[in-house]
Amino acid sequence: MATPGYSSIPQQTLEEVTKGVVQETPCFADLICRRRTDVKTLAGVAPFLTSDATTARGLNRDLAPGADARAERGGFSSVNYNCLRQTGLSEIFDESQISASAYDLDLIAHWIEQAVKDAGVSTDLKFADVLGSTTLNAEYDVTVDGNGAWDDTVNGTPAEDIVNAADEVPIYDLAVIGRGAANALRNSPNFQGRFLNYSGGGSLTLDELRGQVATLLGIPQESVWILQDAVYNSAALGQPFAPGYIFNGGMWIGRRDDLQLFDPQAEENHRSE
Repeated sequence: MATPGYSSIPQQTLEEVTKGVVQETPCFADLICRRRTDVKTLAGVAPFLTSDATTARGLNRDLAPGADARAERGGFSSVNYNCLRQTGLSEIFDESQISASAYDLDLIAHWIEQAVKDAGVSTDLKFADVLGSTTLNAEYDVTVDGNGAWDDTVNGTPAEDIVNAADEVPIYDLAVIGRGAANALRNSPNFQGRFLNYSGGGSLTLDELRGQVATLLGIPQESVWILQDAVYNSAALGQPFAPGYIFNGGMWIGRRDDLQLFDPQAEENHRSE
């Protein structure tokens, strides 16, 4: 068998473009939130039944014969929404495209994908603002309301904190955990005891953590979202890459119906250029 003449192979066919950190494409807000397509305008109001209209007070206990019963007074209201545009825009120089063609790399296809990611990151960062808002959500601060931060392996009691925080929303069906919060839970002795029965330490897997949180809250495991891959470039334009994590240190417990994504004509409102 003859020996191939490797020296005669053009250099361009031997080159391979090495990539840095490759961000996941999905927009987590699109996956987690309940999408509202019944509204047709970019801004307006949507009907809303208040908690007064969907829970009972028990006003009429032990009524005496002939006593008047008191009626519930629940409000029918509305919520305002405004679908602001989330856009991904990429710019390609001709010189870069010419150079990339030598490596059989289609920069147009690459940067179209990046523009889609950019629109998704913008949406997810807005989503994180909603999850972390103390105006929109009841707050449980683990350093004030609990026994210590979750990365405090001596004083922190995250399992107890999660149970207590869930009391802020008595009927829930969803939990969303940021990467930093998830890592603190994975390394917490308060969470490890059920799985790690030895003195050598260690960390829980993501599946073990998801299962344990689901068991604590009494919800299906698929209803526990861990934003482990919600990474983006947090550096300013022109600055070196700096990893950022969306909703990094937070955990949200509540009803999926409270996370509504008003998305009329989604493709038009998530434009990539």
